[in-house]
Amino acid sequence: MRWLALLALMGCEPEEVAPEGPLPDGACESDGGPAVPLQLLPGDAGGEGPTSLLLSDDVWTLLTERATEDGTELATWESFNKGQTWSAGLPVTLFEDAFVGNPSTVMFEGEQWLYFQTARTREEAPSMWRATYTDGVFGPIESVRPLLDIGGWDSRPTVWSDGGAVWVAYLGIGRRPKLAVAGDGLLFSQVAAPLTDPQESFVVGSFGDGTIIAVWQDGESPALAAQLRGTDSGWTAPRNVSSQFAESSNVRLAFVERGRVDMYYQTDDGLIQRRPVFSNGDASPQERVNTGFIADAALPIPHRLPDCRVLLTVLSDADEPGSPLGIAILDRDAPAR
Repeated sequence: MRWLALLALMGCEPEEVAPEGPLPDGACESDGGPAVPLQLLPGDAGGEGPTSLLLSDDVWTLLTERATEDGTELATWESFNKGQTWSAGLPVTLFEDAFVGNPSTVMFEGEQWLYFQTARTREEAPSMWRATYTDGVFGPIESVRPLLDIGGWDSRPTVWSDGGAVWVAYLGIGRRPKLAVAGDGLLFSQVAAPLTDPQESFVVGSFGDGTIIAVWQDGESPALAAQLRGTDSGWTAPRNVSSQFAESSNVRLAFVERGRVDMYYQTDDGLIQRRPVFSNGDASPQERVNTGFIADAALPIPHRLPDCRVLLTVLSDADEPGSPLGIAILDRDAPAR
């Protein structure tokens, strides 16, 4: 299993990781339709947190974290025509805490899982939960093993899986990066993170060949994102793979093919950019993503569709509470050159 490469970082004997499993061997090339320009979600579509996408045969369900008077809640918008139009958002009652949100969707062991966090206050350490999603129905909610040294609500764990294991990256106490892995997707064990200094953000992904990519935002650097690879001998030296011309933030990763992910991020000039990065340490030039927003755009989150297109959610202004949430569907990945 691919997570055995990570266990080497904890002192376990590594095993060779073969490039086989649930991920496709070749590039994920779109065959399902054209690009769809920006749509603003109908109704009360403002939000301050991340999004996740749940898929069934008949409906696409977009979950968003939405602010309430006393905290946050999860709300859903549904499309019955493959993203051409979306219904008005409705709250989802999965938990009764004042703060419910930070959704992540992963495919693991042939099932679609929703991970989310809850807390009574913004300052207390949040709890993580998960539930399966099949044919438009959530399964029983399961408690995930508590993450060590997790901070308050804004620690915001991000969850990633390539089917062999589930990883979670988050900011711990003092905004120090933390990394954990669960071979069963439930019982997470701490893994040595590639750095210990406080950061603005920390996310993790997989190249699909047993190699892990970690990306963080360093507020003092003019180019804020850096990547490391987890190997049998530990993490490699940091390499800058963000914008060369403007500060970047809110980095997210989208799996493309073995040995490659596309990095999506916003720059301080209000643009959304994406850039292919590779497990050998190379990176292609960045490409501006046309979100359709006239004003500044922020908080880009890519979601892979079954036909290999990319559904991208983006806020018109991350600093403005209740700013509109928009959806665009991209018919191709970033060009690699």
